[in-house]
Formats: sequence, C-alpha cells, structure tokens
Amino acid sequence: MGLKPGESGKIGKVQIHKSGKTRLVLGESEFNLDPGLNCAFQQDLVHINEKDNEFVNLSSIDGRMICTPRLNFLIEKLETKNAKESPPSSA
Repeated sequence: MGLKPGESGKIGKVQIHKSGKTRLVLGESEFNLDPGLNCAFQQDLVHINEKDNEFVNLSSIDGRMICTPRLNFLIEKLETKNAKESPPSSA
C-alpha cells in the first residue's frame, strides 16, 4: 500500500471492545493495541518513498500505542488456508 503526498483517508479500523481491549484491523490483518510509554523527545510519522527518494511528514506523534500481531488470528487463518488447499485423504 503506497501513499501519495497530500493523500488522505482511512487505512484501517480501530475496534474498541466492552472489556476495554482495542484492536487495529488493516485489511485482513489484526493487531492488539496497548498503551505505550511517553517519551521526552519529538517524534513524527513519515511516509518514505524509496523509489522517488523522498519522504512526507504526515504528523507529529502525541501519544504512543504498542501494536502487536494477533498470533491466534494468524494461526487460525493459516490453518483455514491449509485445510482448503489440502487434497481430501482417501481411505
């Protein structure tokens, strides 16, 4: 997925559950979101376009989140894919 300078829009969805857990959904991938630690220095979110050797500053970062892949989701997805691709066993 590439971004063009000045391009805006949604790239994913944050789901907030009754339990307070939050999840980030990007396409077919899911990630757990947890609060991160604040830091004392400036950080910015940038998009780097290696092909054209340029970068675009998208925003400064005010809060921190730790985003980790949902491993159970990935394993279930892989098992489902493998089950569909496996030929039926002959008895």
